[in-house]
Amino acid sequence: MNTRSEEIASNQIEEVAELIRAKLPPDQAAIVEPFARQYFAQVDSDDLAEREVADLYGAVLNHWQFARKRDNGSKLRVYNPRIDEHGWESTHTVIELVGDDMPFLVDSIGMELNRQGLTVHLIIHPVMAVARDEGGLFQQALCGDAAQGVPYESLIHVEVDRRTEPADMAAIKSGLESILADVRVSVED
Repeated sequence: MNTRSEEIASNQIEEVAELIRAKLPPDQAAIVEPFARQYFAQVDSDDLAEREVADLYGAVLNHWQFARKRDNGSKLRVYNPRIDEHGWESTHTVIELVGDDMPFLVDSIGMELNRQGLTVHLIIHPVMAVARDEGGLFQQALCGDAAQGVPYESLIHVEVDRRTEPADMAAIKSGLESILADVRVSVED
């Protein structure tokens, strides 16, 4: 990392926060802005610096919307973001996961994607203490002392070589679902 990249990345995160405050209703922005700050906190500044702010905003907002409602277990989706449908775009296929935090998740996902011959271009993997209501609806991402006693969740955003064939995208999802099931069994054993 260099200081120029760090400065650009820091400015981009601030611009994403400004977009959140400008585009979302105030009550929703109050939840999404801290989520976005935690989401990007551990991402390499060089990875952020090479992306457009609008795409960073779109990626974090889409992942938050995907994470809003969760029952037990993991949620997984594989998609090709399009402006008209998702509000952002990428030259890559995107994989998003929301689930209980467990060891070996990122390594297992990486091995499965490698097995399928895919190159990983970006991984964003925040682990957040997420407060949810009884129905599984996202209330807020917590940190520090406020996070004590709140379950931690893994949110994983992976960008891989673009796949456009439905069968290829289904194979990615199926392979990852199998790996996630194996990780869960190993951790619970």
